[in-house]
Amino acid sequence: MVGGLRFKGGGVCVFLVKVEVGESRDFSFLQSILINLVARVLNTIQIDINLTKGKMIPENGKTDEEEEEEESRWRSRCQKRTGEDSDRKATCPSAASRLGDRLVVLPDVGKQCGVLAMRLRAVLTLCRPLAPVLVGISLGFTLSLLGLSWVDEACGGIGADSDLDGFLEPVVDRPSTTESVGKAESDRPGRGGHDRDEYQPRIVPYRRPVEKSRSGKVFRPRYISSELGLRDQLLVSVLSSRSSVGSLAVAMNRTVGHHFAKVLFFTDSHGAKFPGGMTLVTQVDERPIWKMFQALHYIHEHHAAEYDWFYFVQDDAYIQEQRYRYFELDGKMDLEKEERVEFLNAYAVHPVEEPVLMYLLHKRFTQNELDRTYEEIAQLQMEIKNVSVETPEGENVVTWPVGINPPFKARTRFEVIPWQHFTEDYMFSCVDGRPMCELHGVDRADVSDILETVLERFNRWYQPHLHFRLLALSSGYRRFDPTRGMEYMLDLSLEMSTQRGNKRVLSKRVQLLRPLNTVEIVPMPYVTEGTRLHVLLPLTVHDRVHFPQFFQSFAANALDTHENLLLTLLFIYDPFDAQKVSQDDIFAEVKELIGEYQQRYEDVKFPWISVKTDVPSQIKLMDIISKKNPLETLFLVTSVASELSVEFLNRCRMNAIANWQVFFPIHFQEFDPELLQPDRQAHVATDLSREAGHFDRAAFDEACFYNSDYMAARTRMAQVLANSQSDVGDEDIFDLFVHHSSLHLFRAAEPALRHRHRHRACNPRLSEDVYHRCLQNNLQGLASHAQLATLLLQNEQNGT
Repeated sequence: MVGGLRFKGGGVCVFLVKVEVGESRDFSFLQSILINLVARVLNTIQIDINLTKGKMIPENGKTDEEEEEEESRWRSRCQKRTGEDSDRKATCPSAASRLGDRLVVLPDVGKQCGVLAMRLRAVLTLCRPLAPVLVGISLGFTLSLLGLSWVDEACGGIGADSDLDGFLEPVVDRPSTTESVGKAESDRPGRGGHDRDEYQPRIVPYRRPVEKSRSGKVFRPRYISSELGLRDQLLVSVLSSRSSVGSLAVAMNRTVGHHFAKVLFFTDSHGAKFPGGMTLVTQVDERPIWKMFQALHYIHEHHAAEYDWFYFVQDDAYIQEQRYRYFELDGKMDLEKEERVEFLNAYAVHPVEEPVLMYLLHKRFTQNELDRTYEEIAQLQMEIKNVSVETPEGENVVTWPVGINPPFKARTRFEVIPWQHFTEDYMFSCVDGRPMCELHGVDRADVSDILETVLERFNRWYQPHLHFRLLALSSGYRRFDPTRGMEYMLDLSLEMSTQRGNKRVLSKRVQLLRPLNTVEIVPMPYVTEGTRLHVLLPLTVHDRVHFPQFFQSFAANALDTHENLLLTLLFIYDPFDAQKVSQDDIFAEVKELIGEYQQRYEDVKFPWISVKTDVPSQIKLMDIISKKNPLETLFLVTSVASELSVEFLNRCRMNAIANWQVFFPIHFQEFDPELLQPDRQAHVATDLSREAGHFDRAAFDEACFYNSDYMAARTRMAQVLANSQSDVGDEDIFDLFVHHSSLHLFRAAEPALRHRHRHRACNPRLSEDVYHRCLQNNLQGLASHAQLATLLLQNEQNGT
């Protein structure tokens, strides 16, 4: 754009404004704004604006009158010099013709330049106050154009060749489609691969970034579920408070918690005590809005990549359904008789102000669920019977109960599942091999339950015409079928009564089945086999003879293989031996042997602790050791007769889980070799067979547990003893965890843990149960019943 300014004094100023835009952009509005702005500014100083496009202006800047006067003077001087009359015009060209090609330099250039300089100074003097305004306008336009290019690049790379008009249009005027969300950039219409639908809102699923290994190796997750992208379905988060965490939150955990693998309870941190068995997340802020925000933030930080759905609820709401249907609870309602559809089909009932009301709601909705389940089972059984007629086998293919797996069929005599005979008081196939033992504990409760079930079913089927009463259980049989459950056959003596009062005694055989429920895998925390193991070996005066053999086996299986463990010995002195320890130490030979092994294994330490007591219970010994070690220490309590193998040490590390589980292995006890093989001189490893030994279920010599779990159970035991005002009992560690801990107690046969035969020195000052188990171990460790019977027969024949 070219513009010319003509001043009243005769001066002319030529200016050029250049705006670079894209090929397909129209910035005519910017041009018009710029021209109008300049015109308004210059009109204030009374300067005429003359815009010329293609019109030539003389470079000397003179007016028309001055040009004509100059033309006449030039022509007269030229005619005088030439003296021509006719062709003067051709010989003397006019000044205007010389100015046409804009290359002729006028005479008297210095004078013209001086005049032009004076006029320019006058213009600059007038324009000087407006200089900041013009500079600001120019700078504003420049920064606006630069900023526009940066925004284009940030929004998808719109350059000079892009459709800027389309970009400036409002997005809401464009039709929105969902197809463009999944398209690639190159498939979208428009230049540069940009579509108008790109700026429409859409849901972007959250993806936690995968950690990359800095060393360049492939990153492998710890669990296979993380690598395959498997996640749980639902995480329930309960918003509680310090006033209701011990009442409503506990009730909600007992009624809803068994339906989910994990339930989080969010509460403030000002509560004095928190109930056990619940996953609590403490918060600082008690305001409802901020509590909800903190719960959402915690879920996003810790569990966003583990679950598909998240459910938040307050602790004053009861939940059993999947579809969300809400029912407002009235305090005057009778929950046992309420039959409204809105109540029966409700997903959540609110508000629940008391824990008792929570349990009543749970009872009612659980009973409704059981009724619906029984109706569905009956309907499915009827359908199975109807369909079985059309099968090639006919109705014979259906076994009782309908819908349950058929009984297991043994292929050989070794696969036959034996039946256990029992009465109401005795069992005639005991675990320890005895022919008869008293029925007690869970076995007695099991028999009582099935008898009550039989009477309830009989009376339900024959009411109101007949009524049955149990007189006696003549005999009963049961066996556990791993394919379907526990089977029972009962021979009952029943009294039948009619409505008229007639009575009659009947003998009936009934068959029952307690079917297996859905088998679930219990989730376990992650553990490794590299945990350091702290082995504790208590030694009494009677164990000195067996210690060299134990230490030789321990050095071969643990020290030579460089196992990550530490052996600590506990020398137990009675008060009499402790008084003369400086003159005659009963463990002098043991300590000397330890010194020899210390010289052989210089990088291994064998610390020992001397304890003086006349009642060497496991709890008293552990009280001394636990205080000297950190809470994360993994202990293995063993005995001098055990042979510790690498397999057992690793299973001890894997089966003992902090805050979750303790491990009590059942060792394989060898029989007395002198009784069975009198000619054998040295100890030789025997096979796992009935003739060589047995798994001693009554022994609890070995135990694997963490120090933190022991300290927690020991603290609860101390509180119970303080209330009863009694001293520390003589129980062993197994009884401690059974009575004063909520951890899992894992007890299983351990073939890699063997005990050499030895005669135990039973201390009568220990508890009655511990002393009785010690005597029982000595008797059962001699030989099997068949071997003892054979020996007795041989002695009778030999007269010895």
